[in-house]
Amino acid sequence: MSILDLLFPPRCPVCGKPFRPQAGDAPGAVCCSACEAGLARELDSARVSDPSGRRGLASRSMPHVDLLYAAYSYGPPMLGRVLFALKRKGGRFIAAWAAGRIAGAMGGAREYDAVTFMPRRRASVREYGFDQAELLARELALLLRIPALTLLERSRGAGEQKELDAAGRAANAAHSMRPSKLLPRGGYRSVLLVDDVVTTGASMESAAAVLRAHGVVTVTACALCLTQKMTGRLNDG
Repeated sequence: MSILDLLFPPRCPVCGKPFRPQAGDAPGAVCCSACEAGLARELDSARVSDPSGRRGLASRSMPHVDLLYAAYSYGPPMLGRVLFALKRKGGRFIAAWAAGRIAGAMGGAREYDAVTFMPRRRASVREYGFDQAELLARELALLLRIPALTLLERSRGAGEQKELDAAGRAANAAHSMRPSKLLPRGGYRSVLLVDDVVTTGASMESAAAVLRAHGVVTVTACALCLTQKMTGRLNDG
């Protein structure tokens, strides 16, 4: 634990009380011991599972994504508070916990040339001071021992997805991503694309299409959560 954590301890994302992991807490605990049992029950009921036993899922709505891995379905209130804290407050301990859950959903190690992420809007990065998907990607890269790189950028003029319906999201997402300077000259054949939540898959599909257009052969996507609507679209082909 750093000196800053001792002086300004992180707060439990569920109840908001100061949170210092104790010796008896589970490794990588994300909340205080008082909230741990309730969160664990929610997570058990929200796991994304596939009746066929496959871990990686696919959807015709994302043809440029080879497989999508996700740990949980979005909805349970405690999990929602953890996600809110990740989006609004950052915190490496939350990102590290989430990355561990994503890695667990992916199962065994796979070969990727790099981990990249769905970039946040510039206005949000300026407002909050960080990109939560980048935090996730960097923690996941540490676990997988591969580089985390910024291969994508938000196109100028791309609107805020959360204000739009499904049709609006698809239209807005179609041109929302562009390659960074690293992508065209990188020679990356297999890339892991990270986000915190997949809502409709429109933005992730747009990002995967950009990666494919610049030489990436295999795009594997992963997220901590899927919305119920997105879960219903998986393995539809």
